Amino acid sequence: MIPAFADPSAPSRPLYLVGADALAGFLERSSAAEWLTGSGFEAALGDLRLLPGPGGVVGAVVGLGT
Repeated sequence: MIPAFADPSAPSRPLYLVGADALAGFLERSSAAEWLTGSGFEAALGDLRLLPGPGGVVGAVVGLGT
């Protein structure tokens, strides 16, 4: 059994962990690429951005650094 910190049926939002070396590929696939780039997200260690959506926060991206 895989340990969990929350009930799998609980409402949730995605958390993306992105290394600096994987940032370009992540941005190519992300609908928030323009916003992330404009906000200065570089996937540095501890770099955090909440992803905005029509109803509020729809997820988060955390940089892992190099």
